[in-house]
Formats: sequence, C-alpha cells, structure tokens
Amino acid sequence: MATLRDSTADERAAMNSPALNVQADQLEQEYAALLSQSRSLLQTVKSGTGVSDESNDLVRDAVTALFDAQHNLQQARLRLMEARLAEVRAALTQREQNRDQLIQELTAQIRDAGATHPLLNP
Repeated sequence: MATLRDSTADERAAMNSPALNVQADQLEQEYAALLSQSRSLLQTVKSGTGVSDESNDLVRDAVTALFDAQHNLQQARLRLMEARLAEVRAALTQREQNRDQLIQELTAQIRDAGATHPLLNP
C-alpha cells in the first residue's frame, strides 16, 4: 500500500536529481568563465585606442560570440529549470494518485470493519 511518506520522498528525489544538479553546476561554471572572458575582452576594446580597426572588429566579434554563448547558456538553464519543474509536477501528480489510492483503501477497510467493529456498532 502506498503512503504519503513515499510520495514525499519521490518529490524530494525529483527536486534533487543528481544529473540535473551536475548539469546546473556545469552551466554555472561555463557561464562564469564566459562572463569573465567577455569582461576582459570588453576592457581590451575600451582600452585599445591605438589598436587597428581590424583588431577591434575581431575583438568585438569575439565578444559578440561570447554574449551569444551566454544567451545559449541562459536558455539551457531555463530548459533545465523547466525539466526540474516537470519532474516535480510528475512527483506531485504521483503523490496525489497515491493519496487517492490510500483514501480508497482506507475507505474500503473502514466499510469492511464497520459491520464488526464494536465502536462503530454499539
């Protein structure tokens, strides 16, 4: 027989999925590295008054690519959060189904015991 305690554990497991946590950590590390690189390149562009226009264009292109990568990482983080939400929703749905099943089982047991239990039939 399923219990509410089991479904709470299922919900916690969905929220603490190791694979999702590892992916989230990797995305955070990549994002931090890209942010550092883009800040460094932007500083190079700002301080490069004596640098040729061609070099500035290359640096700007690199910065643009980094910002695009940051955007892609943010989109990946959003998908990760959506996946976590879907897992939690599934766990909550399962919890509700388990609760309904438990209620049905307890109702049946009470009905079965009702005819013979001394407290229910004084």
